[in-house]
Amino acid sequence: LMLIGDAAHATLPYLAQGAVMALEDAATLARMAKGAAGASSFERFAGVRRQRTSRIQAESRKLGQIYHATGLTALARNAALKLGGSGLMMKKVAWIYEWTPD
Repeated sequence: LMLIGDAAHATLPYLAQGAVMALEDAATLARMAKGAAGASSFERFAGVRRQRTSRIQAESRKLGQIYHATGLTALARNAALKLGGSGLMMKKVAWIYEWTPD
């Protein structure tokens, strides 16, 4: 039995990556399963995916705090978004969209 996607690494919705991680998991597992058999494929898969999925979870938690901020933190957030323009957020999350299966 192998869990992938939200079943394996449930994530807050602030990066909208839950379903995408399931697709990434499937692509990665398929590549690793070719020519390999048994538990070694699953162990390698878990090791490869752990860093990325953990980072997505952590960044999503941070964004949740930022999006729901109040007071001075909210003022700082709004100023940063205004000064940074629309490209600020895209630069911050570019690493998500540049992913390719290993």
